[in-house]
Amino acid sequence: WFILKALGKNATVVTADCAPRSLQFLPGVREIVAATRNGDRVHDLIADADLIFCLDFNDITRVDRLSDAISKSPAKKVVIDHHLDPRIEGEIVISRPEISSTSALLYIFMWQAGWTRHLTRNSAACIYTGMMTDTGNFSYNSNDPDLYLIIHDLMRKGIDKDNLYKLVMNTSSESR
Repeated sequence: WFILKALGKNATVVTADCAPRSLQFLPGVREIVAATRNGDRVHDLIADADLIFCLDFNDITRVDRLSDAISKSPAKKVVIDHHLDPRIEGEIVISRPEISSTSALLYIFMWQAGWTRHLTRNSAACIYTGMMTDTGNFSYNSNDPDLYLIIHDLMRKGIDKDNLYKLVMNTSSESR
């Protein structure tokens, strides 16, 4: 979202549900439009979209109440996911199960497109947090040395990985 905005695009993040409490600290989280709270607006946004990025789901049924709207939308779809066996149609499907997280895959996509120059501390924090949470704080599926090159670049954008860990873990433990 941050990168698309930096590129001058009109972009909105749409999700089926609200972000969990453990991620409420993330930059931009208040801008997310969740179907559980704004169902009509979400459906309008999807119906009016020119392009839809489908991130981190390999099957349209995984987005619950949004599956019909996305399926019926005439918008072109770009699928970026790291799960096995993608069952979702898109004009572009980037499926790399060997990559630890969709966030890492998204970073690679942005790097290859030449967009990482637009990364800020805020967008880097979101990507890092996605990588961290999808790998259990880098305790599994995180042996690819390239993952740490991504982290290196995100840290150069100003993230504090230790603080992000504390923010996620403190809020996660509070909700237990």
